[in-house]
Parts: sequence; structure tokens; C-alpha cells
Amino acid sequence: MVGHWLAEQAERDWGGSRGSWLRWFRAEQRCLQVLLLAESGLRRGELAGLRTDDLCGQGLWVERARKPGRCGGVITGATKSYRHDRLSLSRATALYWRQHIRTWYPDSLDRARWLFCATPDTDVPLVPGTVAARPVFLANHVDRRIAIDVAPHRIRHTVACVLTGWGDPGAVQRRLRHRRLGTTMVH
Repeated sequence: MVGHWLAEQAERDWGGSRGSWLRWFRAEQRCLQVLLLAESGLRRGELAGLRTDDLCGQGLWVERARKPGRCGGVITGATKSYRHDRLSLSRATALYWRQHIRTWYPDSLDRARWLFCATPDTDVPLVPGTVAARPVFLANHVDRRIAIDVAPHRIRHTVACVLTGWGDPGAVQRRLRHRRLGTTMVH
């Protein structure tokens, strides 16, 4: 079981403290979330909807999102734009993703799991609000003297601005999975 293996690893590295290995797990998740947001411009619900088998080579399949349900709770469904797309990621991000899975989800070779969970020994996905709060938490711990807004949607706007600067609005529209070019140009 994953929890047993992690307990042994934590004991070797930090004297067996569950809190220590949980902080390590969450720190790695935060880094992976920031890398994915910065490279892809994913929405927070799309990020929360990622599963361990959504990466194929350097291609990331975006086909589901986690979002608030009508009667409360969170549901898993289609993305906001109802587009199922494949995005290219850098080799470094793809390698980080795979290493994270090998370290924390060794059983994911047999079955797909949610990529972002509260603990590595559960398969309950995080809600989009928690996913959105993690990059903010990371930025606040990097340097508390600097006020940075690193909410996922703000990062999405930054991705759009950088890509638009390269001169191909159509490519930006495809990357952000917008239906209309006008929506992309607002970013």
C-alpha cells in the first residue's frame, strides 16, 4: 500500500513524522500546479480534474473539470468550453509530473488516480477552491514582503499576454481553449 511505503520513506528521511512527509507531498504538488498553470493556462477546475493518466509523452489531455454542483458539493464534468484538447508541455514539466507520480502514487500504473489529492494515500480529488489556493500559499511563503496575486486565473491572463506577444492570436485561442477569438483578445 502507498501509505506503508511512504511511512518507510518518511522514517528514513524525517524520522517517521506523518506531518513531515505530508508537507513534502503538498510542496511537490504546489510546484507541479504552478508549472502546469504557467505552461498551459489551465482553469482551476481543469487543474483539479487532472488524473495521473492524462499525460501521454509531453502531451496533456484536458477533458474534464471539477466544478460546483447545483445542489452543493463538487461534480466532475466537461470543461467550461466543452473542448477536449491536447496541450504540449515542456520536457521538464512532463518529467516532474512522472517523478511525482512514481514517488507518491506507485499504484497508478495499474489504475488512474486523481493527480491532486489531499494526501497520497487517498483517491479523493481536491475541490477547485483548494487547488486555486495552493499557488497563492506558495507565493506567500517565497517572500512575504512582496504582494503577488498568483491566483490561477491571473496566471492564465499572464500566459495569454505572453503568447499574444509572440504574434499569433489563433494559437493563443487554441492554447486557452476559447471558442471565440474575441474572448482571447480580452485577456
